[in-house]
Amino acid sequence: MWWARLDGRTPVVLLGGGKAVRIVEPATEEQKRGFVVFTGAEVADDETLAATADPSAAAVGAEVEIEGLGVVRVAFPRAGRIFCTWETMLTDDDLISRITVLPSETRRQLETVMRLADPQAG
Repeated sequence: MWWARLDGRTPVVLLGGGKAVRIVEPATEEQKRGFVVFTGAEVADDETLAATADPSAAAVGAEVEIEGLGVVRVAFPRAGRIFCTWETMLTDDDLISRITVLPSETRRQLETVMRLADPQAG
């Protein structure tokens, strides 16, 4: 995890190859209305959850908790719908300083949800 210059000082998780995802505030219950949002742990333990979510939901995704900073919110693809996952490209000049290294369980959850969000990548 790093602090990066993105609209001010923003915490990000580096994914490799210059890709990063922003850490954001968890969605409130009001923001989740009409959406299905799993935890990273739920999806990492049962990858079929996203496929079995209510087809009438506006979107399906997961929030991987980044202790003390927020979540990485990832949307899963659904037929005919496109959603943002806050993925961005960074250069070395965008990085300010390292915050920490993610715990292995958090990395496992994040790897799972990112793979499910981009089935062609995995």
